[in-house]
Amino acid sequence: MIRSLLVATLFASAAPPEVPAPDVSAPYGMGIHFDDTATQVQRVPLGQSRRVVIECFCPVTAVKHFGARDEITLTITGRYSISGYHGSREDAGAEPIPRGGLHFRKQESGGSLRLVSSEFHYIHHSMYLSEVNVRAPEGVEVVFDKQSLDQIEERNNR
Repeated sequence: MIRSLLVATLFASAAPPEVPAPDVSAPYGMGIHFDDTATQVQRVPLGQSRRVVIECFCPVTAVKHFGARDEITLTITGRYSISGYHGSREDAGAEPIPRGGLHFRKQESGGSLRLVSSEFHYIHHSMYLSEVNVRAPEGVEVVFDKQSLDQIEERNNR
């Protein structure tokens, strides 16, 4: 509950949160603390799909429609954090978000395309999307299936 409130507060504003430079210099015993934010672009071919469902926590979303094309474009902003990990920086995985690290996984079913975010929370590590902007062709329905922080955390147990 407290974690949910803290993360919800982080993403409450419409503007992406200001993030300080990564700090991995915590004294021994306090654990590693690390933050990295990134913005990445993902292009997804639509095939025959005319309905796209986007599953994510992502508190800030926008959809713009444009002329006919056979793909949608997602501009994704996210934050990867480590808090209080007791071990080495290397073991903690304190590295910048890799290229494609914010991209959605595709699940096709009938005439619908489901895009599932890469968000997660597990013990000391988390990644949440703060903003997702979508450009879709005219005639393509885009729906956001907003996930709670608890639902994102439960993904680790599936």
